Amino acid sequence: MQNTPPTLSVVVPCRNENDYIAACVCSILAQELPPGGFEVIIVDGMSDDGTRDILKRLVATEPRLRIVDNPRRITPCGMNAGIRAARGQYIAIMGALTLPIAPLGSEWFKRAAKIQGDFVEELGWPELVQAVGEIRDSLPVRDRARLAVLAGNYGEAGAINLYGTRYGLPQAISGVNSFWQRGYGDPPPETLIVLGISREFLERKFSSCMVAGHTPNPFNIENEETSDHPDIYVCRGLRESWPEFWKDFRYYG
Repeated sequence: MQNTPPTLSVVVPCRNENDYIAACVCSILAQELPPGGFEVIIVDGMSDDGTRDILKRLVATEPRLRIVDNPRRITPCGMNAGIRAARGQYIAIMGALTLPIAPLGSEWFKRAAKIQGDFVEELGWPELVQAVGEIRDSLPVRDRARLAVLAGNYGEAGAINLYGTRYGLPQAISGVNSFWQRGYGDPPPETLIVLGISREFLERKFSSCMVAGHTPNPFNIENEETSDHPDIYVCRGLRESWPEFWKDFRYYG
């Protein structure tokens, strides 16, 4: 705890926010200090999902951060408890889902990403889909008529489906989870842009596969796509029938 009362107290009531609380707290702490500084008071409604453990780890390294209990587990009660505990001349109340943005690559972003590893996996999807669109545009016109985008995981497939319309891309096909049930299209594809699948697998299954591009990394952030799936392929000539291939292509993750 700071010895000198700060100018500002930021009060954040929360309960069971383990997916977001680290990013929220670290983002607040990353903001520009007002004259006299500020403190952050997290009023926890007796969380039982791991939120409290995350907060304790943050408190251990950050003297501006405090935890106050809210045994009644009601947000207005949490606000009042935080206000009573505040030492600042001014008080700001924030929700646990109000996320000032810690700059990418900043120390606070790294700390939040270390606690919640999924944050880095949220980056780069629009850029990846744009790269797939550029690969499609580079193909001969005859290859685009029966084209599919084959995605190895649900993140890639979801990104293609979410952002791909702006580039005129077809909906992704994939063997993962419920995507498998949607099939491979009719008529079956002849040319595939493939992401998230190993070269070894593709060379066993297709007569022709070539690296056509790479997963963009504009933020210089290492995640699953940039480190594990850096290459994007164009493949042709499935070595077996599509029904046979699809039958064994189902998997979960």
